[in-house]
Amino acid sequence: MPDLIEAGESDRVEFKASARWGYKADRLLPEVEDGFVKTVAGFLNAGGGTLLIGVEDRTGELVGLEHDVASVKGKDLDGYENWMTDRLVNALNPGTTSVARVAVSFAAVDGIEVARLEVAASPEPVYTKTSKSDEAFYVRISNSTRELSPSETVKYVSEHWGAR
Repeated sequence: MPDLIEAGESDRVEFKASARWGYKADRLLPEVEDGFVKTVAGFLNAGGGTLLIGVEDRTGELVGLEHDVASVKGKDLDGYENWMTDRLVNALNPGTTSVARVAVSFAAVDGIEVARLEVAASPEPVYTKTSKSDEAFYVRISNSTRELSPSETVKYVSEHWGAR
Protein backbone atom coordinates (compact mmCIF):
# COMPACT_ATOMS: atom_id res chain seq x y z
CA MET A 1 0.00 0.00 0.00
CA PRO A 2 2.84 2.53 0.55
CA ASP A 3 3.64 2.37 -3.19
CA LEU A 4 0.00 3.08 -4.02
CA ILE A 5 -0.02 6.09 -1.69
CA GLU A 6 3.30 7.37 -3.02
CA ALA A 7 2.01 7.17 -6.63
CA GLY A 8 -0.88 9.50 -5.72
CA GLU A 9 -4.42 9.83 -6.93
CA SER A 10 -5.44 8.93 -10.47
CA ASP A 11 -8.44 7.78 -12.46
CA ARG A 12 -8.21 4.47 -10.54
CA VAL A 13 -7.05 5.64 -7.08
CA GLU A 14 -8.66 8.07 -4.62
CA PHE A 15 -7.63 9.07 -1.09
CA LYS A 16 -10.03 10.23 1.62
CA ALA A 17 -8.99 11.31 5.09
CA SER A 18 -12.30 10.00 6.40
CA ALA A 19 -15.63 8.51 5.37
CA ARG A 20 -17.48 10.37 8.16
CA TRP A 21 -15.35 12.82 10.11
CA GLY A 22 -14.82 16.45 9.15
CA TYR A 23 -11.34 17.28 10.42
CA LYS A 24 -11.75 21.07 10.12
CA ALA A 25 -15.16 21.00 11.83
CA ASP A 26 -13.96 18.34 14.31
CA ARG A 27 -17.23 16.39 14.05
CA LEU A 28 -19.24 13.99 11.90
CA LEU A 29 -20.45 15.64 8.68
CA PRO A 30 -23.04 14.41 6.16
CA GLU A 31 -21.05 15.94 3.30
CA VAL A 32 -18.02 13.80 4.22
CA GLU A 33 -20.23 10.68 4.08
CA ASP A 34 -21.60 11.95 0.75
CA GLY A 35 -18.04 12.20 -0.60
CA PHE A 36 -17.38 8.60 0.40
CA VAL A 37 -20.57 7.38 -1.33
CA LYS A 38 -19.98 9.50 -4.45
CA THR A 39 -16.47 8.13 -4.87
CA VAL A 40 -17.62 4.52 -4.66
CA ALA A 41 -20.45 5.24 -7.13
CA GLY A 42 -18.02 6.99 -9.48
CA PHE A 43 -15.74 3.95 -9.53
CA LEU A 44 -18.71 1.60 -10.01
CA ASN A 45 -19.89 3.66 -12.99
CA ALA A 46 -16.45 3.89 -14.59
CA GLY A 47 -13.78 1.21 -14.73
CA GLY A 48 -13.54 0.46 -11.02
CA GLY A 49 -10.78 1.59 -8.70
CA THR A 50 -9.25 1.75 -5.25
CA LEU A 51 -10.38 4.04 -2.43
CA LEU A 52 -8.02 4.47 0.52
CA ILE A 53 -9.61 5.93 3.65
CA GLY A 54 -7.32 7.34 6.31
CA VAL A 55 -5.06 9.08 3.76
CA GLU A 56 -5.31 12.86 3.27
CA ASP A 57 -6.24 13.43 -0.36
CA ARG A 58 -4.13 16.51 -1.11
CA THR A 59 -0.90 15.47 0.59
CA GLY A 60 -1.03 11.67 0.90
CA GLU A 61 -0.41 12.09 4.65
CA LEU A 62 -1.58 9.16 6.78
CA VAL A 63 -4.29 10.28 9.21
CA GLY A 64 -5.79 6.89 10.10
CA LEU A 65 -9.29 5.78 10.98
CA GLU A 66 -9.46 6.70 14.67
CA HIS A 67 -12.33 9.21 14.41
CA ASP A 68 -14.36 7.08 11.98
CA VAL A 69 -13.98 3.90 14.03
CA ALA A 70 -14.82 5.71 17.29
CA SER A 71 -18.10 6.91 15.73
CA VAL A 72 -19.58 3.49 14.89
CA LYS A 73 -21.31 0.76 16.87
CA GLY A 74 -18.70 -1.47 18.50
CA LYS A 75 -15.96 1.13 17.99
CA ASP A 76 -13.85 -1.40 16.09
CA LEU A 77 -12.94 -2.24 12.48
CA ASP A 78 -15.75 -4.79 12.21
CA GLY A 79 -18.28 -2.14 13.22
CA TYR A 80 -16.69 0.33 10.81
CA GLU A 81 -16.91 -2.12 7.90
CA ASN A 82 -20.54 -2.83 8.81
CA TRP A 83 -21.26 0.92 8.85
CA MET A 84 -19.64 1.36 5.42
CA THR A 85 -21.64 -1.56 3.98
CA ASP A 86 -24.94 -0.30 5.42
CA ARG A 87 -24.24 3.27 4.28
CA LEU A 88 -23.54 2.12 0.73
CA VAL A 89 -26.53 -0.27 0.56
CA ASN A 90 -28.81 2.59 1.65
CA ALA A 91 -27.26 5.16 -0.71
CA LEU A 92 -26.69 3.23 -3.92
CA ASN A 93 -29.31 2.05 -6.39
CA PRO A 94 -29.08 -0.85 -6.94
CA GLY A 95 -27.71 -1.18 -3.41
CA THR A 96 -26.91 -4.74 -2.44
CA THR A 97 -25.69 -5.84 -5.87
CA SER A 98 -23.48 -2.74 -6.11
CA VAL A 99 -21.99 -3.22 -2.65
CA ALA A 100 -21.18 -6.83 -3.52
CA ARG A 101 -18.63 -5.29 -5.95
CA VAL A 102 -16.79 -3.54 -3.10
CA ALA A 103 -14.09 -5.50 -1.23
CA VAL A 104 -13.01 -3.92 2.06
CA SER A 105 -9.72 -4.63 3.81
CA PHE A 106 -7.63 -2.93 6.48
CA ALA A 107 -3.89 -2.58 6.87
CA ALA A 108 -1.50 -0.69 9.10
CA VAL A 109 0.87 1.56 7.19
CA ASP A 110 3.69 2.89 9.38
CA GLY A 111 1.55 1.85 12.36
CA ILE A 112 -1.51 3.81 11.14
CA GLU A 113 -4.68 1.93 10.19
CA VAL A 114 -5.99 2.52 6.65
CA ALA A 115 -9.08 1.11 4.92
CA ARG A 116 -8.76 -0.12 1.34
CA LEU A 117 -11.87 -0.49 -0.80
CA GLU A 118 -11.39 -2.28 -4.10
CA VAL A 119 -14.35 -1.34 -6.27
CA ALA A 120 -15.13 -3.38 -9.39
CA ALA A 121 -16.90 -1.80 -12.35
CA SER A 122 -20.67 -2.27 -12.33
CA PRO A 123 -22.42 -4.05 -15.21
CA GLU A 124 -25.26 -1.51 -14.92
CA PRO A 125 -25.65 2.17 -14.00
CA VAL A 126 -25.53 2.96 -10.27
CA TYR A 127 -27.42 5.98 -8.95
CA THR A 128 -26.69 7.65 -5.63
CA LYS A 129 -28.74 9.16 -2.84
CA THR A 130 -26.92 11.85 -0.85
CA SER A 131 -27.87 14.31 1.88
CA LYS A 132 -28.70 16.84 -0.85
CA SER A 133 -30.20 14.68 -3.60
CA ASP A 134 -32.52 11.70 -3.86
CA GLU A 135 -30.90 10.53 -7.07
CA ALA A 136 -27.67 11.57 -8.76
CA PHE A 137 -25.23 9.93 -11.13
CA TYR A 138 -21.45 10.08 -10.54
CA VAL A 139 -18.55 8.89 -12.64
CA ARG A 140 -14.80 8.86 -12.14
CA ILE A 141 -13.11 11.18 -14.64
CA SER A 142 -9.34 11.55 -14.42
CA ASN A 143 -8.45 12.03 -10.73
CA SER A 144 -11.87 13.25 -9.56
CA THR A 145 -15.46 12.10 -9.24
CA ARG A 146 -18.02 14.19 -11.13
CA GLU A 147 -21.78 14.42 -11.07
CA LEU A 148 -23.31 14.25 -14.53
CA SER A 149 -26.38 16.23 -15.55
CA PRO A 150 -29.45 14.23 -16.65
CA SER A 151 -28.61 14.67 -20.35
CA GLU A 152 -24.94 13.76 -19.76
CA THR A 153 -26.07 10.72 -17.76
CA VAL A 154 -28.29 9.49 -20.60
CA LYS A 155 -25.44 9.84 -23.08
CA TYR A 156 -22.85 8.24 -20.75
CA VAL A 157 -25.12 5.30 -19.90
CA SER A 158 -25.85 4.72 -23.60
CA GLU A 159 -22.18 4.86 -24.55
CA HIS A 160 -20.82 2.96 -21.53
CA TRP A 161 -23.39 0.15 -21.22
CA GLY A 162 -25.17 0.33 -24.57
CA ALA A 163 -28.85 1.02 -25.14
CA ARG A 164 -31.09 -0.65 -22.58
